[in-house]
Amino acid sequence: CLGCDLAFHTYSLMISHLESGTCDSGIDQIDLNETTARCKYWSHFIDRDYVDDLLERQPISSMGRYADTCDDDFDKLSALFKHVESHDCDQTLEDDYIRKLMRWLEMCHGDYGKFADKRCAVGLICVHIPYAALRYPSQRLVQGRRSY
Repeated sequence: CLGCDLAFHTYSLMISHLESGTCDSGIDQIDLNETTARCKYWSHFIDRDYVDDLLERQPISSMGRYADTCDDDFDKLSALFKHVESHDCDQTLEDDYIRKLMRWLEMCHGDYGKFADKRCAVGLICVHIPYAALRYPSQRLVQGRRSY
């Protein structure tokens, strides 16, 4: 998990854990919504009509989230990641923009990795992340399996 020591077999389950507000870190769905909207690449995941509400931390039932390669719409960030993890989507977690979003979330909320001391702040945008750091999302192994 980005905010605690729990391990999950999929990235979408970890994001769902954070969205639920049960993580010891206190990260919740509104935090993730705002962080996603602050990402330099937000237009690949969020409908333009919703971005201002997300930045203002408004509780919204439909986020206008979508996968970059298809027209499916998702109400939560975890649903977007679950779709990308499925074989129904042409995108994978290793694709360019989804990988950059994962890295952005890790930089802003993660207790692990080299950016753990640089939390999100007003005005901080993805462009401050060195390209080499965006190349691959950090992956931890739990009993020989990929874990997030």
